Amino acid sequence: YRENVEKSNEVSDENSQSYNSLIGQATDALFKGNYEGDFTEVNQPAISLTGYSENELLASEKKFRTLFYEAPDPIFLLDERGIIVDCNSAYCRLMEGARNELINCHVTDFLLKEERHIFYKNFPVLKKEGKFEAEIALVTKKNRKIAVRRNISALYDDIGNFVGAISHSHDI
Repeated sequence: YRENVEKSNEVSDENSQSYNSLIGQATDALFKGNYEGDFTEVNQPAISLTGYSENELLASEKKFRTLFYEAPDPIFLLDERGIIVDCNSAYCRLMEGARNELINCHVTDFLLKEERHIFYKNFPVLKKEGKFEAEIALVTKKNRKIAVRRNISALYDDIGNFVGAISHSHDI
């Protein structure tokens, strides 16, 4: 499984476009939400890209990246398969690992084995309903067990296809 995941995550133009699309969807969700995790109607584009200059789009992306990377709460982005494609420094601190150790891992890699069923049961629900919340137990990179409350919002493309998710975690 790990070999297939690594192979499918090799850098390519297709993956780069997919990642950029996911960042765009997360940006839309962030600017449509209230910055406290309430991402209502995420499946509808929050902004139209037509009519915006390249400089305006770059400024918007820079704003998103600043909010994402400097947020005090642990945040990560998942692709449509549950692979972590990006995370902020708060998530790195929570998981006691470097960003490059967390990216390209499946989200279940950090769940206690007895709790992995939660992902497999609820990921299809997330894709369909757009939201999922749960209290779960994780194992950090240093093998320490922690409990978190996780709020996950689905991200959709312009035609409603599930493209990934943005997750906020709160250490409990």
